[in-house]
Formats: sequence, C-alpha cells, structure tokens
Amino acid sequence: LSKVGIALRHQFERLRNIVDLDNAIDSLQQAVDLTPDEDPGKVAYLNSLGNCFLCRFDSLREVLDINNALAVQQQAVNLTLDKHPNKPVYLSNLGNSFQARFELLKKPIDINKAITLQRQAVDISSKGHATRAVFLNSLAHSLLRRFQQLRNPNDLNDLQQSIILQREAINLTPSGHTDRPMYFNSLGLSFRLLFEHSKQLTHLNEAISHQQYAVEHIPDKDAEKACYLSNLADSFAFRFICLQEHADIERAIHAYREAANNDLTSPSVRYAAALHWAAMSLHCGNTQLALEGYKVLLDEVPRRAWFGHKVTRRYEELSEMAGIVNAAAATAISLGELGLALEWIEAGQSIVWTQILQLQPPIDNLRTVAPALADELQTVAHALQNINQEIQESTSVEEAQTHRALAMRYQRALGQVHNLRGFEDFLKPKKLQRLVPASKNGPVVVINVHASHCDALILHSYNCTQPLIHIPLPELSYERAHELVTQMKLILKTHNFRSDRKMVLANEDVANKGEDTLQTILAHLWTWVVHPILLKLQSIIPVNVSNDYLPHITWCATGPLAFLPLHAAGIYDPGDSSNGVNMFDFVVSSYTPTLAALLNPPAESSKASVSNPQILIVSQVDTPGQQSLPGIKIEAETIKMFTAPGSTTHLNHENGLVSAVLEAMAQHKWVHLACHGVQSPQDPLESAFILHDGNLKLRNLMSTQLKHAELAFLSACQTATGHEDLPEEAIHLVAGMLATGFPSVVGTLWSIRDDDAPIVTKVFYSNLLGKGKYAERKDGIVQAAYALHEAIMALRQQIGIKEFTRWVPFVHFGL
Repeated sequence: LSKVGIALRHQFERLRNIVDLDNAIDSLQQAVDLTPDEDPGKVAYLNSLGNCFLCRFDSLREVLDINNALAVQQQAVNLTLDKHPNKPVYLSNLGNSFQARFELLKKPIDINKAITLQRQAVDISSKGHATRAVFLNSLAHSLLRRFQQLRNPNDLNDLQQSIILQREAINLTPSGHTDRPMYFNSLGLSFRLLFEHSKQLTHLNEAISHQQYAVEHIPDKDAEKACYLSNLADSFAFRFICLQEHADIERAIHAYREAANNDLTSPSVRYAAALHWAAMSLHCGNTQLALEGYKVLLDEVPRRAWFGHKVTRRYEELSEMAGIVNAAAATAISLGELGLALEWIEAGQSIVWTQILQLQPPIDNLRTVAPALADELQTVAHALQNINQEIQESTSVEEAQTHRALAMRYQRALGQVHNLRGFEDFLKPKKLQRLVPASKNGPVVVINVHASHCDALILHSYNCTQPLIHIPLPELSYERAHELVTQMKLILKTHNFRSDRKMVLANEDVANKGEDTLQTILAHLWTWVVHPILLKLQSIIPVNVSNDYLPHITWCATGPLAFLPLHAAGIYDPGDSSNGVNMFDFVVSSYTPTLAALLNPPAESSKASVSNPQILIVSQVDTPGQQSLPGIKIEAETIKMFTAPGSTTHLNHENGLVSAVLEAMAQHKWVHLACHGVQSPQDPLESAFILHDGNLKLRNLMSTQLKHAELAFLSACQTATGHEDLPEEAIHLVAGMLATGFPSVVGTLWSIRDDDAPIVTKVFYSNLLGKGKYAERKDGIVQAAYALHEAIMALRQQIGIKEFTRWVPFVHFGL
C-alpha cells in the first residue's frame, strides 16, 4: 500500500491529476491504519502520508489538509528516537508544514514553530548527512518568510542568517545535483530582499546572477521552472525601476511570458506570471504584447476557479481576480479589438453559473457522431449536478474526493469531444458571431468599467457586418462608479431598506435626504452613462417618446456599475417634473448577467399567440419567525383575478414547504414567489426565499433545471442584489432562477414596501394575461419587461415620481 501511495504521488507530480494524489493519500492512510505503532516501518508511512497531505494542500489550499499533515508528521516525530538517522528528516518536514500553514493563516506562532523545528533538524543532522543541504534550505526559507512578515528595517538577523544557510547548502551540494537550482533560486530571493532594504545595486545584481543560474540549470520539464522564471523576472523589473534600462524590462517580460506559457506549473503561477507580463507590456507601451498576455491570463481564470473545487472556494478565487477581465477588455478596446473585448467580458461573467449550466450539455449532435462519448459526458455531468447541491463547507473528505474525481472525469470527456471534427468549440466561450443573436429582441449595452477608461459596447442585429458600436464614456470612471455605489449603500443602510420585504421607514427628514441623494445618483447615471448611449442608439433604433411601443434595451454592466439602477437614470427636476428627462420616457429596460442568458430559446409550449399559462403562486403572509406581510394576501388574490379557472396552484401558509415548492416549480410555466427573501454576504449560496418550513436557498436552485419555465416574479426583497466583491458573478436569486431555466425574471434591488407590491402585481399581470396590452407574445417570448414598465409607471403615478426608493427597486432580467 505504501509503495502504491508513493508511486501515485510521483504520478501526480508528473501529470498534475489531483485524483492521483487523492488515491495516494487513501493508500498511505490504509498503510498507516494497518500498521501498529511498534512496527519500525510505520514512521515512514506517516511521513509519506504527511507529505502527501502537504502536497494536496499546496494544490487545493484546504486548511483540513495542512492540519492533517501536521497531525501525522507530529506523530512521526513522536515515534522516532532522537538518535535515529531520519529524525532530522521528520523534524524538517513537520517544520515545512507549519511554514505552509503560516502562508495561509499568517499566524506568527506557525512560522516561529517552523523555524524551531527546522533548526533542530539542522542541529542534530551530521555534517555528512545526505539531505543536510535540504534542511539548511528549509530553515533559510522560513527565516526569509519571517523577515518578510515582520519587515523590521532595524533587524536584518533573519535575512542575514538565511543567506549564510543558503550559501552553506550550495557548498554542500555538488555541481549537477538536481537540488542545486532550488538553492540558487532561494539565495537569489534573499539577495533581492536585501536589496530592497539596502538599495545597493550590487545586491540586486547578485540576486539576478543566482536566479539566472537557477533558471539555466533546472530541467525544462520541472514544474518549478515557471516559479524560478517569475522570480528572475521580478528582479529584472526591480532593476528596470532603478536604472530605467529598456533591456531589463524586455528581459522581465520575456521571463514572465515563458513562465505563463509553462503548462507544467499550477494555474495560480501561470496566472500571476501572465498578469505581470501584461502589466509590464502596458508600462512600456506595447499594448499588442499586453493583449497577448491577457489572452493567456484569461485562460487561467476558470482553471483557478476550477469546478472541482467547492463553489465557495471558486468564488474566493474569483474575488482575488476581480477586475482582471475589465483590464483586459479595456486594453482590447484601446486597440480597436471590440469583438475580442466583448468575448472576454462575456467569458468573464458569471463563471460559476456557466460551469453549472454546462452540466446540462446539448448532446444530440454529439450522440450521432460518438454515442459512447455522449453517454459518458451525460452520465458524469448528471453525477456532478447531483453532488453540486451537497458540496458545502461541511462536506466530508470522501464526498470532496468524489467531486474532484468526477470533475477530472468530466474534463477528460470534454477534452475527447474537442478532438472530434466539428466539436472543437463545444461548450467553450462563444465568439462574437454566436453572441449577436442575443440582441434579437433589442440592443444589448455591455459596459466595461476600468480605472484606465470606461466604455459601452452596443451589440445589435441591425447590421450583421458591424454588430458592435463603441461608445467611450469619458465622464464615467471607476472611482465615480464606486462612489455612487458607496452612496447607495449608505442610503439603504440609513433607511434599513434591506431588513425585510416591509421597508422600515426612517423619520421624514432623513427619508427626504435619502431621496435627494438617490435623485443625485440617478442624475449622475444619466449624465455620465445613459444619455451618451441613448444618443448613439438613436442612429440605429427609433428612440421617440411619442412612440406607443418603446424600444427595448438590455443592460449588462460590470464592476461597480452592476449594482446601480441604470433603468431609472434621469434628471428629475426638483421644481417641475415636466422639465425632467429620464429613461422611462425613451426605452424599456431589462438586465442580464450574461449574453448567453439571452440566447436560450423559449420553450416550445410558449409559442402560443395568447397567454394562458399554468401559474404557481407561493405566498407566505405569516412565515414562522418572520414579520407578517399582510399585503401578500392581496397580491395573491390579485393574480387570480386575471387567470383562467384551474390555471393556478396556490401554495400558502403551511403548504409552502421547500420540497413542495421545488416540485411545483417543475410543473408550472410561471412562478410568483411572494415572501421574505434574504441575501447572505458571508456565503452567497445561502441567499434564499424564506418559506414555511425553512429556506429555499440559491444552493438548492443551482442543481435544478426546469424545461418548460417561462416567467418568474420574485416579490421579495434583495432578489437581484449581488455580492459586492463579485460584481461579475451575479450571485443573487434572480440569477439563480435564470440558471434553472426561467428566461424571464422580475426581481428587486432592495426591500420593497408591502403595500406597493400588490399595485405592481395588479398592473403587471393585467397586461400579460387575458386581453392585456402585452398578452400577445413577441417571437414566442413573454413581454414581461413591457408589463413591468407599465406597472412601475402606474406605481410612480400613484405614489409620486420622487419616491425613488419605492419604485426603483423593481427590475426585469432576461428575455
């Protein structure tokens, strides 16, 4: 068993298949469990098992793995006599694991413990010990990391010790030894840190000299080569800053480029190298080379957010990469590569949702070419879909391993599909020509927000040869957009709008101040964003206030702008509303998290000319433990006024159970959910509709696919409120309903008044059902956006146009 485990670990190091490492750990764990403590071979098994846990931690960054490594390595140390020749090996390895945990948690106690253990290993190892140089290098590395953490300019002791130990390690290692490049790389890092303190160029030159040796002598097939290249590139970049010699920045870019294109290393290393490659290229004015770097960089984004990870881990990875897609798109736009910019923005939007939707692959065409492969893909996708709902932070090790194994199996199957003629782009991000149909029902305005410049890209179907129009937005900046979001958050916090569906009103003075601030925000959105876009749209569509049938546009914003109400932008004159100008007079607005969400064809059953759908109404007036919402009863009865007999199912009170609602959703075309909603910023997948017996969570919706869904109306608070750290991921309940199969969803940006919902509901359904103004479908699509537009207009007329906090939150997503 131990030999099998060790062999599997070596195989993982060659092929980087995490399943090999999972199996190695299983084999070694069995070997440990079957071996009594008095058996002299057990210590070696424990050490190997600990090293495998450490190796898996390096790949997955799961704290459980590093804690397991520490536990078994400590056991190995405890079972080994002080005079045993392998004692320093076990001490040093235990120290390495403490150092690794320090990198994750940044607790000084861990790095101090690592240094103590590694120093013991050095002290008890003989001068001629075969791996003494390894112990010296490990201790030197921990001392280096402690120096970096403390950054005390008056205490260079750790750094100076590190250099001494690294030199000794090199002297003990014969020329040609495989570990020698590693020691030179470490020594180079120490000298670069010494340069940062001393500012002496000789120290930086020595760092470069050592790092060049490491790069030149490490084999090309070694996974560490990319790290050494990146370290060398960092030093060249430092020297460029000092001397401003163009040759150094070229050397840095070359090294970063080589590291980024190294397929043997981890996605995080390639990502970091590509990021520096692009940034350095932009710094020296070579935008074309930066574009090349961004292409490599964006390929690594979904690999870092690998669908074999838990969903929460994927969101953590994406949060660390926030803004990268916008930077790449801004560069592409500056070079006139508008199609590429749009493709990149689309590929970088809602990555996790896209991964989940890919678990419903369209395999009919594939089955005609490769039926066995189609069956394999469908089987694995179905298994992944089922397990996705259960993978949470509390998931067992065995379940997580099963998830990773299925993900690798799915990846292999997908790779085989891509090798088939005609299937090279199967489930890959769509190119521009395949995205154009998203604008069939009206132009889609994609807005890229970046610190360098902000731009709108209008995707339209009016000219197939030039489907994109570029509109620079010079008055908008990332800082301005961020400031507007900050002001919005302050308003909502002050008024407690997000406490529940029934808005808690502040006193009148505070309320008026909030409305004034929101009015200012909407004015800025009009001036900085919307008005320039509408002016350009006039050249391709008739934007005329006298037109009874207003044009329809869909907003797809990025960055901070994704949290702002573009649909309500306007100048609302404080003295006379007739002097104002706002979006509602010119267009009907919708939103979409991705262009792909607009490409889903309507269900076959929705192509009838007159609407007569089966409607599920879920109403929770008195949810246990929640504030009573009496307006919901009126809301539910209002919908029934416009429906045909026998066409509605009403789940209220104790009938509104999570399981019953999920089951009923699969049997109805339209769903109206009137209840409390909750947004969870700590774990976005815990955001939920609050039902009678518990929460219908976003996590539950992720693995649900509805074949005949048409429309969902989410009459609850915060259903379209995303996560501020992940603006491009659309982590909200509306996006969840879109992903489950509803092409059209109505939601809310913040809490709504309990007495406003029935007004909106009445006008909305009266326009869509029976002989309503928008009962006729347009190209098979329910005209929900137009019905909501009418409903909000009616609410504004009743409560006053200046009551922004009451009518602005209602929004439409999708078709």
